[in-house]
Amino acid sequence: MKNIILVVDDDKTNLSLAQRILGPQYRIAACNSGSAALTYLETHRPDLILLDINLPDMDGYQICQAIRGRTNAPILFLSARTEEADRIMGWKVGGDDYIMKPFNPEVLKAKAEN
Repeated sequence: MKNIILVVDDDKTNLSLAQRILGPQYRIAACNSGSAALTYLETHRPDLILLDINLPDMDGYQICQAIRGRTNAPILFLSARTEEADRIMGWKVGGDDYIMKPFNPEVLKAKAEN
């Protein structure tokens, strides 16, 4: 059985891109808001979570903190925010890694495998 990656991003293009890059090796679950991700996590346990910061209902930092109470799955922030302070905040709220958009598909694959 393939491992499950939950991708949380409000941009359909980014969700589609993640599906194309990671879909051959993993099962991809997609949510376009923080509330949808939290609802998904009530009944599912993904092996990895890719989390955008800029979401419509709550930011990725808030979601990460809420997720940490529900799962121990690694959380990789996948964001267009490039400031060092954003990466530091991501780690402070419980994120395991931070990948800046636009990202190299091979980097995303390697981090997912790790």
